[in-house]
Amino acid sequence: MVLLNIRTGETEEINLNAGLTGNSVYYIYTDPETGYYWIATLGGITVYDLSNRIVIRRITEENGLPSHMVYSLLPNRDALWVSTTKGIASIDKERF
Repeated sequence: MVLLNIRTGETEEINLNAGLTGNSVYYIYTDPETGYYWIATLGGITVYDLSNRIVIRRITEENGLPSHMVYSLLPNRDALWVSTTKGIASIDKERF
């Protein structure tokens, strides 16, 4: 996945080596409160802090996702609804 800063023109690649849960990215949600990128992938969800360039959290089936294939993320107050191939889940944005 390549992120483009439209103000500066700089790009940054985030891939498996950088902590992404999968190279097939289906959806990206930017949390307006934290600025974190919630990245839905073929391997789960990666919560990424672009300003510090670090992975905050990787959320996979081992952490309770119904499936490793995450299609979409929808905010709902302090949580995110997660759409997967085997059903939906809700994740608390503060406690993951």
